[in-house]
Amino acid sequence: MSFKLQIDQEIEPGQLTTTKAIKKYGIQCRKTAVQGYENLLTWFREPISFEYTPPEQKIMDLEAQVKLFEKQKALLEQQVNLTLWTRKLFFLYVY
Repeated sequence: MSFKLQIDQEIEPGQLTTTKAIKKYGIQCRKTAVQGYENLLTWFREPISFEYTPPEQKIMDLEAQVKLFEKQKALLEQQVNLTLWTRKLFFLYVY
C-alpha cells in the first residue's frame, strides 16, 4: 500500500507523469505508453487489504488450524484402520 501512496504523492503535485511513473517504477502494463494513464489507474484500483492482524493473532489462528488438521488426520487414520480390518474380515470369511 505504501508503494502506491508514494507513487500517488509524486504524480499528484506533478513531479511525475503517469508514463514516467510507469517507467521509473517498472509497473507492468500490457498496453503502450500512450495508454499509460489508464493502465496506472487500473493498477491503483486493484484491491488493497487494510486489515492488520497482529502476529499473536496469526499464531493463534495457525495453532487452531493445526489442531483441526490433527483431528482430521486422526479421523482419517481411524477410517483407514476400519477399512483394513473390514477387508481382513471379508477375506477371512470368503476364503
